[in-house]
Amino acid sequence: FINQKRNHTEITVNVECHSNYPPVFVEANGELRQFSQLQLAFCGVKDDDPSTQIEIAQCEAVTRKPFAFDPVPFRLETLCPRKVEKVVVPRLQFEKATDGNNTNPSSKQKYYRMVVRLIAVTAENVRNVVQSYISDRFIVR
Repeated sequence: FINQKRNHTEITVNVECHSNYPPVFVEANGELRQFSQLQLAFCGVKDDDPSTQIEIAQCEAVTRKPFAFDPVPFRLETLCPRKVEKVVVPRLQFEKATDGNNTNPSSKQKYYRMVVRLIAVTAENVRNVVQSYISDRFIVR
């Protein structure tokens, strides 16, 4: 779920394991590799040019100062048996979206989409995308 509030976005992701046992392997390059952690990563893309990736920043709760966003890790043990893990990531914003927003109040607004990726990280720190989701389009100012 993506909830847009004023000048930032909040994302709620539900991850569910459809097994009685926690997942431990990910397929990468045709072979199974054991992984140690799952992470959620986010980025933005332009609706009219999905190949253009836009970094996401997260704002501090009090000062609202943006800082670089790191993927959100969560524990595998919470996924099983057949349990839904709910992860909420508040106060996200696009690093660079519409050019000229700060200098031209009537700048052209554009549509963007949010990409959510579930990533398995191996012991060798190799990151493998397990699943991804792209949101419906929304306006970023």
